[in-house]
Amino acid sequence: MALFCIVPACGKKQPSFRAKHKKKSMAPALSRDQITIQEAKFSDIPSPLNAVPLAPYYQAEQGGALFAYSTSLSADELTTFYAHEMERLGWRMAFTFSGYESMLQFEKPDRVCIVSIRPQHQPSRTEWVIATGSALESS
Repeated sequence: MALFCIVPACGKKQPSFRAKHKKKSMAPALSRDQITIQEAKFSDIPSPLNAVPLAPYYQAEQGGALFAYSTSLSADELTTFYAHEMERLGWRMAFTFSGYESMLQFEKPDRVCIVSIRPQHQPSRTEWVIATGSALESS
């Protein structure tokens, strides 16, 4: 008597991060001009000159925002960029993690900013997401 086990996910190509996390938003994607206005509100959070905004990820609400970009810079180059530029703009690095993805957390007295750097499967492309908001007060 033979017993067979069928595993449907074996050998199946896994979707990219963008495909897995693509959500149908209630709000329409922002235009390039709307993105520029949102970025101006957070002028103390830099982005490299060759950064290409990923409009579906952009969300800005009172006190916080979520931005995403794509670039030809490597993950290491982006990590170095944010470590230097955020300090120059008055942020203090509170936490860093490097692995397949890199995570950097920066703080100001009343705000927090998290930069998540994600290498893509496309040759020479890296995406990153920036989340910023008000710092929680400790009790």
